[in-house]
Amino acid sequence: MLLGVLYESYVHPLTILSGLPSAAIGALLTLELVGLQSTVIASIGILMLIGIVKKNAIVMIDFALAAQREGKAAEDASCNLGGKATTEDFARAVIGRLW
Repeated sequence: MLLGVLYESYVHPLTILSGLPSAAIGALLTLELVGLQSTVIASIGILMLIGIVKKNAIVMIDFALAAQREGKAAEDASCNLGGKATTEDFARAVIGRLW
């Protein structure tokens, strides 16, 4: 509901939320393939992964919408700036872990 108000559209929140199940399924399949058990720690990690995927999707949608307002193609903005946002998020996570 809040994402719909933020973007003034119902399409963008659905786009953001559509990637969350695949992140959770991928994490669970990885646990199964590696042979690890699904513990409380693993569940917390999966929840953190879902949060990071959601945040990255929001940032990529924001970049694409900003590029569209400037007259650029949304696909170009997603490809070019989305990688930058993901790299920045990864760097923040690593620095936060080391700090």
